[in-house]
Amino acid sequence: MYIQKLEVNNFRQLKNITINFEKNTSILAGPNNSGKTSLIQLMKRTLSDKKFNFNVADFNAYDQQQWLKQFDSIIDVLKKTNADKLGEKLSTLQDEMMEEDSKLLIPETITKWQINYSDKDDISKFVNYLMDLKENENSFYFICKITLNISSFLEAIVINLSKFNDNEIFKSKLLLKIYCEHIAPHFFFTDKKYKIQNEIVDQNDFHQLFNFGNIPAARIVEDFNNTQHTLSKDLISLTSGNEEWSSGINALSTDVLQTIQNGKLNKVIEDNSVNILNDVLKKISGSNGGHTGEISLNVDVSEDDVQKLIDGTTRAQYSYIGSDNSSYKLNETSQGLGYNNLIYLHTQIETFIQRRDEQKVNFLVIEEPESHMHPQMQNVFTQELLKIYDNKNLQGLITTHSTELVRGIEVNRLRVIRMETLFNSKVYDLSKFINKLSEANKENVSNEQKNVIENFKTFFKVIGFADILFADAAILFEGDTERLYLSQVINEDGAYEALKHKYIAYVQVGGAYAHTYIKLLKYLRVKSLILTDIDYDKKTDSIEKLMDTTITNGAILDLFRAQGRKTDNEKVRDIYKWLSKCKNVIETTDKRRLDGNVVSEGLIYLGCQTKEDKYTRTLEAAMLAKKFNLNPFERRTVSKWEKSRKESKLQFSIPKDQESTPSLIEILNSTSNGKTNFMFSVILNNQVKNMLPNYIQKGLNWLVG
Repeated sequence: MYIQKLEVNNFRQLKNITINFEKNTSILAGPNNSGKTSLIQLMKRTLSDKKFNFNVADFNAYDQQQWLKQFDSIIDVLKKTNADKLGEKLSTLQDEMMEEDSKLLIPETITKWQINYSDKDDISKFVNYLMDLKENENSFYFICKITLNISSFLEAIVINLSKFNDNEIFKSKLLLKIYCEHIAPHFFFTDKKYKIQNEIVDQNDFHQLFNFGNIPAARIVEDFNNTQHTLSKDLISLTSGNEEWSSGINALSTDVLQTIQNGKLNKVIEDNSVNILNDVLKKISGSNGGHTGEISLNVDVSEDDVQKLIDGTTRAQYSYIGSDNSSYKLNETSQGLGYNNLIYLHTQIETFIQRRDEQKVNFLVIEEPESHMHPQMQNVFTQELLKIYDNKNLQGLITTHSTELVRGIEVNRLRVIRMETLFNSKVYDLSKFINKLSEANKENVSNEQKNVIENFKTFFKVIGFADILFADAAILFEGDTERLYLSQVINEDGAYEALKHKYIAYVQVGGAYAHTYIKLLKYLRVKSLILTDIDYDKKTDSIEKLMDTTITNGAILDLFRAQGRKTDNEKVRDIYKWLSKCKNVIETTDKRRLDGNVVSEGLIYLGCQTKEDKYTRTLEAAMLAKKFNLNPFERRTVSKWEKSRKESKLQFSIPKDQESTPSLIEILNSTSNGKTNFMFSVILNNQVKNMLPNYIQKGLNWLVG
């Protein structure tokens, strides 16, 4: 049996999410504060905690504030109501609160569970909750609601009515405190549509269906003073379930006990204690009339005492053989945090496996296993972790915010959680994304696109897929010089300060592959800036001819054609008209705000060189055109170029023919193998800002907005 699907409504930032789990291991990846921990805490409270401790912080922040606005005015009305009218007022209020979707209630926290099983599973603990006897139906359905007891809540309001004063902060805190004191969980088994609900009166009956394990991110692996012996205790706990260990320890306990008894330890302690203690007692007896009897110490050792002795004195050690064949023993604190974390995780996993109950749904969560591990260890350990889950037929969830860990994961295992709007996160199922991508491209798709889909993991692993999952925004660009320049522009003081505080995914995709990201960026709703070169024919020598030339940039062509435009012979003028009409925003997305309103926002911006960049064709050309105020077809003497190079201290090549008058295009053709040196010279000579091309400036301004 395994958890197939979980739906969550109205718990913290988890306003409305659905997560489908793999039969073995699912990976939940997301940045900090996206909702990973909230999801795990909710699962733990629902599936295993004896008491569901719901507190003010568990409400969705927006819902909480909206409710306070509504109920604050009601408190004022109740305080002004005469005592003889108060009962009638409360009755009306209770009726209003019991209406469906009442604004006078904070939306309930609800979880819906689909549990799947096969013919081989022992479902004896679940049979009482079977709602559908159809042959092809192999699921159980449960729902948990955190519900307000309206009548007791209103009674408490009346009792505390005199405490509400004009201090809005105090009033809000008191209202929410009373609210939390009168909510409780209710469990139901239901039909497939969660419509027919039968309550499970005792929540322990629901808990008995699950064996939920959780290894939290905040785990204690630091024991530098060797006082807690954490590793030793974990290893003893793990081995205690082994029958051979248990029988061996029991035999050892008997041997130790016999040794103590045969060694007449009792007699030694008794004789010595009599000699020492009785001198003290003689002095005491003088003050109580001589009624003090003799006293001594007696050893009363049981097998349980010896067992505790063995447990308390057994220590983990690391053994090494040196080059001289000498043996070295190191204690358990001799290793670093990463290694201790690794051992801790393995012992906890093995302990959970040993205690697995085949009549229950067994589910193990590991939060952020990458803690204290360097990137290579993260990758290797994750692969081993997945093997354990798969080989032991164990279902579980691993949460992470590590790009390195994600890079080694099969895409079908990945679930991504991202904040869609403030106080509202969304889960994205990449297995569904891949399936839809494959279905949608069965026909009329190029071999290149098929190859990208079929090798999704490999392709995106190499060029920044993992970074996109965690990013606040993404910048897609062509080559190394663009990366170098963009990171420098953003980190300069000035207009892009806001971007410095965001996690930006810098994704190098080349001119021909940016379009392959569009579906992924749209699916994850990552605000993205694509910067690429217009790449018209290098032989073009005038603006007039430029407009009628074709371009060679595959990304622009594919993005243009995806809009339903021409399929061949696109001219530069066609591209410029398209970008002008859409103001460079080639994709938008609908976002649902917290108030329920849906707004359209720009999602993907395509920037390339245009008239404002003097119709240059590459990044370097646009920068030089701005620096020297010239268009790409304007010709200058070699000596003038040399003077400009010397004065600017920029590194670029100039044709050696002193009689020639090279254009900017020819200068860049000569510099094609030295682009990195050119960019370093821009940075080292503090020319980053004043050489910023217009198309990049506009794109970054859009990204900030």
